[in-house]
Amino acid sequence: MKHFLTSVCTLLFLNNFQAQENDLRKIKLAPPITNSDSIIREGIKLHDDKKYDEAIAEYDKINENDSSYVLAQYELILSYMALKKDSTAIAICDNLIRLNNSYYSKALLLKANAYDNLKQYAKSEEIYKYGIKTFPLSPKFYHELAVSYYNQKKYKEARDNYINAIKINPQYSPSHFQLGLLALKQKKIIPAMLSFQFY
Repeated sequence: MKHFLTSVCTLLFLNNFQAQENDLRKIKLAPPITNSDSIIREGIKLHDDKKYDEAIAEYDKINENDSSYVLAQYELILSYMALKKDSTAIAICDNLIRLNNSYYSKALLLKANAYDNLKQYAKSEEIYKYGIKTFPLSPKFYHELAVSYYNQKKYKEARDNYINAIKINPQYSPSHFQLGLLALKQKKIIPAMLSFQFY
């Protein structure tokens, strides 16, 4: 009787094993893991060659569980902005901002820049001012706010914000250069020369 039970159990086990093996064959395996670094490098090369749609297709290959996802999203924003698809860029910026990662301040700046490109200056100004409060030691938000004011022909506000950026970091060269251009525009040769010299 024991021998009979052992045989039955063995047959049931083998039958069950065969069924599991057949089930495993039906399972579709996940695609092979991609090398996200090479994908991003290829995307950046395509972007630099002004092949923005192809660059976007590369960045889209990177899954949100990938450690390079945030960098891919940042590069994706740049490509959409180059295509003048600023509304799409803003949506991706919102996603990066929600993730609250090391690209948080960059995503804020890009979002504000995109609103500037759309000529929605009130929204961009609000973001720049939020960035100034959140990152008080960064000259970039003052500088970009100044650029926004300059584009709106608000030259006094632009000048004040370039100076604020320089107060935070006296060696922040973009603000010196822009101050020089602003002085030239107003035919103030000596201040322009000094600004360019600092630059």
